[in-house]
Amino acid sequence: MPNRLSFTKLQADTITTRLGIVQERVIPSKRGSILVGTTETQKIVLKIADINNRATEEGITPSRSWGIRNEARIISKLPNHIAPKLLHHAIDPNGLIYSVISYIDPCEDRPTANINLLKDYFSRLIAAVTDMHKSGIIHGDIQPDNVIFSTSANNIAKTSLVDFEFSRPFDSVDQTYPGSYHYLSPENAARLLNEEKVVTDVRDEIFAMAATCLTILKQSIYPMDYAKNTKTREERLKQIADGVYSFDGVEKQSISFAGKLVQIMNLPDKKRPKTALALAEALSLKTDSLAP
Repeated sequence: MPNRLSFTKLQADTITTRLGIVQERVIPSKRGSILVGTTETQKIVLKIADINNRATEEGITPSRSWGIRNEARIISKLPNHIAPKLLHHAIDPNGLIYSVISYIDPCEDRPTANINLLKDYFSRLIAAVTDMHKSGIIHGDIQPDNVIFSTSANNIAKTSLVDFEFSRPFDSVDQTYPGSYHYLSPENAARLLNEEKVVTDVRDEIFAMAATCLTILKQSIYPMDYAKNTKTREERLKQIADGVYSFDGVEKQSISFAGKLVQIMNLPDKKRPKTALALAEALSLKTDSLAP
């Protein structure tokens, strides 16, 4: 198993002391832990890696240092209402690459009990993704962990995107490193199974948004109800490639909305919405005049 901690405590102490960051906690993640802390003025996220670290997990993901460098480049191109702010990015003399990013404080709980509030958050997610696409960026890893529900100072619902390590510009035709395979479109799941080139495009992002919304509505870990005997990655990818989703477990008040989501997700690729706004229209959601 690869070492999930992409930096040592000594390395973190060196960076945080230099930047005046008070460490609060370390959050484990699949590609390497991140540190949450505070400066004199705000709460921040710190990502660190050795510039020479290598790819992990059988070569499926890129190196951590590549991801940090890529995320810094991507965030700098996005409006602040879509993503956190890049506050600092550098490579230090010891060969450590790091980024300091503003921290977005999420709601304590996802608003699963109120379908109208959920629809408001989903509308704002669609608006954020639309603006991201207008900025020429594909996120590449839309899933619940990377969608932050929060509220503004005047208690207005807000949805932001985080973790842009797998993102790419529209004009890049390089292979996309798949994010969480649970949110892949059936087409990309089939490509991954067949060891073919996978490039996440707008339609794949639309599918991932729908899958994200469905997961939250079901209050489940994944959007797909995996068969009990389906345990390996390959078995689960095959089930995703078959593309049969359900809304089992959704609360009664949300069944109608969840049914629309599932109907869209179970459509063949060419019949699914082509844009985020088309998804909003198919779900009867309003995204016009949404304040950032």
